[in-house]
Amino acid sequence: MMDYWIWNQEAEQAVLGSLFLDAGLIKECTIQPEHLYSNKLRRILQAMKCLDEKGKPIDVIFVVEEVGVQNISEIGGTGYITELAMSVPTTANFRYYQDTVLEYHKKRKAIQIANKMIEDARTGDIGTTLQEGIQNLISIQDQSRDEELGEIKPSLVALYEECEKDFGEITGIPSGYKELDGLTGGFQESDLIVIGARPSVGKTAFALDLALKASKNDISMIFSLEMSKKQLLKRAACLISEIDSKKRI
Repeated sequence: MMDYWIWNQEAEQAVLGSLFLDAGLIKECTIQPEHLYSNKLRRILQAMKCLDEKGKPIDVIFVVEEVGVQNISEIGGTGYITELAMSVPTTANFRYYQDTVLEYHKKRKAIQIANKMIEDARTGDIGTTLQEGIQNLISIQDQSRDEELGEIKPSLVALYEECEKDFGEITGIPSGYKELDGLTGGFQESDLIVIGARPSVGKTAFALDLALKASKNDISMIFSLEMSKKQLLKRAACLISEIDSKKRI
């Protein structure tokens, strides 16, 4: 049996507990069942991923159904799954739990490769043994980079869902300018929009107007390195009340 330091039971349980707490994390989760050391947790994670593919909720009832009542005792019973679902109070540390699980997975893979190298060195050609061993060790690091980049499946699903929307629909946050929204579909997630013009032609006023209109649909924040909070508030108040900003208020 492997020593405790080859796997982290708490981290593996915390990953699955987080998925119960926030099922949406399954789209961002790079952990695969084979990354887990615990066979029980492997089977539960596999059931979760199957539920996600089927478009079903990820909760205790559906996980038990997916695993099968006849097999539930093999993964600790309904009580264990319920305890797992209630084991994590917040998903704030989900990334840390996931990284910890992957780190221990790499440790186990490295030890397996090292043990194979020891066996091959005793009976085989040392040059071939070293070459294959080094390549296998490098592949662990390459796999880690791929996992950090993430899967494209969630993005493909999101793209498919967007394609089902009517053409011309505002898919983002409206700017308040009909022609601009017609070209962009509204402000989209991850957009970086740069407003460029000569000095003193209204860039800040325009940006502030966009932020105020966007704030009707979502949270809007303004950071300025040129204007004070009071100046920005004055401009915002003037825009909202349609008062000439040159007048004293």
